[in-house]
Amino acid sequence: MLPKAKHIIAICLLALPLGVAAQNNLLYNTFRTPEANQLNAAFFPKSTFYIQLPSIMLDFSSPLAINDMVQYRSDLDYIAVDLDNIMEKTTADNLLHLGGDVNLVGFGFKVGNLFFDFNTKLVGDVHVGFPKSAVNALLQGNIDDEGNVIEDITILDGDIFYAQSYVEGSIGGGFRLPDLNLTIGAHAKLLYGIANAHTDNSSVELHTSPDLDSISADIYYQLNEAACVPYDTNLGEIVFSLDRLKDLGHANMGVAFDLGVKYELGPFAFSLGINDLSAGIHWKYNTNNFAPRDGRVHLVFDGIDANNLPEEGEEGQSLIDDLSERLALTHTQDGADYWFSIPTKINVGASYTFAEMLRAGLLFHGQFDRGLLCRRPSSDIDNTFRFNTTATVGVKLGKTLEAIIGSSVVYDGNRISPFNPGAGIILTALGVQTTIMADYISDIRLVEARAFRIMFGLNLIFG
Repeated sequence: MLPKAKHIIAICLLALPLGVAAQNNLLYNTFRTPEANQLNAAFFPKSTFYIQLPSIMLDFSSPLAINDMVQYRSDLDYIAVDLDNIMEKTTADNLLHLGGDVNLVGFGFKVGNLFFDFNTKLVGDVHVGFPKSAVNALLQGNIDDEGNVIEDITILDGDIFYAQSYVEGSIGGGFRLPDLNLTIGAHAKLLYGIANAHTDNSSVELHTSPDLDSISADIYYQLNEAACVPYDTNLGEIVFSLDRLKDLGHANMGVAFDLGVKYELGPFAFSLGINDLSAGIHWKYNTNNFAPRDGRVHLVFDGIDANNLPEEGEEGQSLIDDLSERLALTHTQDGADYWFSIPTKINVGASYTFAEMLRAGLLFHGQFDRGLLCRRPSSDIDNTFRFNTTATVGVKLGKTLEAIIGSSVVYDGNRISPFNPGAGIILTALGVQTTIMADYISDIRLVEARAFRIMFGLNLIFG
């Protein structure tokens, strides 16, 4: 493997699921979890003081389940790829999403009607696209539905991959106005970029000659990456010398803000939270851009004469070597800074509490993915709005246990999934609070599931 390829893989691994662009919706209308404060800055637990210990949440979503792609033929005892079903259920901008949320450490306390909180966490997000055009080319080739030859076939057009990871430090607080039954809160966040990698412009086009005797292709891609660790492009490796590591202080930085409000009317509570209002992270240190050596690559394939193939297959190997050389990552530019956004989220909630034991809640969660600022012109950047509506019921069983069940109607940016159940428990004993949640589950059966989210957290509770 080429050193540059190793480096790109390392950058991507740094941005694997160590953080999240989503949230656990079951937490929003709970009675007693500090984590709810991260979903709405106006929420604060009833405890006088808490310490938030390391916790983790993993998040996955895909437009296709395993059963959408492969089918088991019991009559023939084999598994077959179902291209027709893949074609039917894919769309122009399919995205496979992988994320998570690692809370590092945090604490909060309240004094009268004032409260204060601090939190740090590791955040990351990975998206991989497989557009419908590529599936269509694989399924139909260069023949359309009416049997006519398609001379120009677009397989890829646009961004197909991005990954980002950063550390977030948050400080905030709020105030309850008892005469108005109103609570307001806010967070200010500092974002320290760890790694970012994304394709800024990718395209693959196939062209069939009129007499069908050859096929040509135009291929181009551009990969931009940046990291907190400096990379020596001449040596093709990450350098860990003390002189280079001092550049860690030259952070790729960003800021973000959360705003929250909660209004109580007897047993009813209404809330609004807007999280991660931000232009994103400005990646301007240790940045590199990669593209094919010759820019846009034009390939012409006239076929191989099977009668003249050498036994060792040198002609085929020569073709592969030529393609690899012409399409290999080539370092094109240092220091080209760029912005990359983080998702902005909105939470609108309502709940009703029965005798301080049973709480029914409703939450609308919306999320804007990608696109506030980038090196590309803003008119070329696609914004995806995903949302879900979650209904929950939480029951307090004594002073130690709370059980929550719920279900979500999810719109992933392409289609609606009407039933996505979830459940969780919150156990508080001897000052230790343990939270286990699983929601956003599109199907209990693994082969039918297109999404899930799981969360495990620990807190120390005082007062």
